[in-house]
Amino acid sequence: MAYLEVNQALRRFLGEPVNCDSPANQEIARTVVDNYYLMAHRHRIRLFSGTDCPPATNHTVTNARLDGTLFSLSNGYRGPGIKKGNRLYVIQPYSDRFGSSYAALSDQEAEGRFKEVRKEVVEWLKPDLLDKGVAVDYFLYFCDEPLCMTGPCADRVNNPRCYETDVYDALSDALVRFRKFAGTEVRVPLMATMSLPETYASHSVLPDVVMGAIEAEYDDGRAATEVLRNRPDLRFGLYGPTRPFAGSFDTDDSVSALREVMWAAAAKHVPDLMQWNVSYYCDSQRRGRDCSKGAHATVKLYSEANTFGEEDRTDPYRGQTGRSGDGVLFYPGTDVMVDGDKDFPDTNGPIPSIRVKMWRRGSEDLAYIRAYLGKNPSPEKLAKVEALTGKLIGKSFWDFSAEQIDSRGWLQSHTCWTDASSDWEKARTYLGDLIEGRNVSLPTFSGYSCWGR
Repeated sequence: MAYLEVNQALRRFLGEPVNCDSPANQEIARTVVDNYYLMAHRHRIRLFSGTDCPPATNHTVTNARLDGTLFSLSNGYRGPGIKKGNRLYVIQPYSDRFGSSYAALSDQEAEGRFKEVRKEVVEWLKPDLLDKGVAVDYFLYFCDEPLCMTGPCADRVNNPRCYETDVYDALSDALVRFRKFAGTEVRVPLMATMSLPETYASHSVLPDVVMGAIEAEYDDGRAATEVLRNRPDLRFGLYGPTRPFAGSFDTDDSVSALREVMWAAAAKHVPDLMQWNVSYYCDSQRRGRDCSKGAHATVKLYSEANTFGEEDRTDPYRGQTGRSGDGVLFYPGTDVMVDGDKDFPDTNGPIPSIRVKMWRRGSEDLAYIRAYLGKNPSPEKLAKVEALTGKLIGKSFWDFSAEQIDSRGWLQSHTCWTDASSDWEKARTYLGDLIEGRNVSLPTFSGYSCWGR
């Protein structure tokens, strides 16, 4: 699953500010956003997004994405999941409408906002889709990391030690406090993205959907994940893979990085993987809030590699700062925002990066594994898949030791999976042979090296 920041995408096609009053602009906007969903569906990604242009009052556009009507041959769609819906609806993600900041609200403010959420679910989502048998995963994006909390962790820049017990105590209190506004017509699950320290895993009051950050959690992360993964009352996933814990979404990572992420998630029995943004075209977090035309925060997507962070600042340990491609998996086919950055194909829709293609290949690899294992796999089949995974990946996620952390709090380690693309293709061929019932031996792979320094 991945977030599409609709307004930032539309700015590249319609300019700043995005004018939704014109019927012509509305038609372009619908086409553009639909094409993002079509492209993501083609690559086995379930998008969730904010408000369309204009806001869809009758929800016909959203319904087509959720019930599968959009992904039909009549719309020119060719790819996996024909006529299968996107099946994911996130209420008020990130900065959309109210933003995911409920924990900082007073009771009166929260009750008013929850009434609007209930109305959205009860008057549209339930009768239009759920009651008609359309399966939709829906939840309210309640909290995005400690930024939704008041107190010492509201400012992560000046107070980097945000993931402390008092923060999660406050989050638990907020969940109890705001669930009383959930209403009786239909239950609205609450979702949060956050770190996974051991202190958090010990709390009994948790969101219904937990997306944990793939970060330097080490033993604490392992313990927390074991608790969360085995709780039947919540849904668990991970987001934000970074090296060396897993492959990353950066443009300068190896071509196999995102295939590794999918295999690692499967090996760790993590059912959901989330990418925080696919259209982070304005670096409002690091370069400034102003994203108007010509502003420093607006990334020159066709001439700059850096998408997140100040590339002109030099850190004494890390060197030149900033990340290339973080938050950007799709590039706009048209860009009217940045002067002198005209090297784009001029189409009403996104251009996929090679990284999104490799993420799709990882998903397809897992489809091979599922096809081989079947519903009730034998111990022999499970052993073969485990042996294959072990040849491709050594350590991942929280497998790294805290002993490898230096005085600055950084993990000093090489990545621990094979970077050879040929190894991943051999693995898929091997799985295909197993599916066909051929008696084949485990291939020879290039291997990997795991070392600390």
